[in-house]
Amino acid sequence: MSEYQLSDLIDIAAMQRLMDHFYKATAIPVGIIDLDNNILVATGWQPICTKYHRQNPVTCARCHESDRFITRHLQDEDGYVEYKCLNGLWDVAVPIRINGKHLASLFVGQLFTMTRNRIARCS
Repeated sequence: MSEYQLSDLIDIAAMQRLMDHFYKATAIPVGIIDLDNNILVATGWQPICTKYHRQNPVTCARCHESDRFITRHLQDEDGYVEYKCLNGLWDVAVPIRINGKHLASLFVGQLFTMTRNRIARCS
């Protein structure tokens, strides 16, 4: 564990505002999660994640397991991870490193990969 955390080094409220503007401009959901699974910044996340998966103890545990999987694999040579979470949505993540230390991860997602027609058929 590092002697400092990302939240010690940046203004989280300012980063949240920046990511909110990014989401408004691009419609790309993003989040920053530290190595202790604390959500530092989140915007545009799918309601199924924020209102169900992250609120239900069983599916929230899957969220944390998926976040840990991604964090472990960010050390691989690719420098990023594409991953279908245990609740069925896709995330792409890259490490946030300061002075070579991985302090948090930037997530792009959650993303559905089914077309609207396929989603309607599954409903």
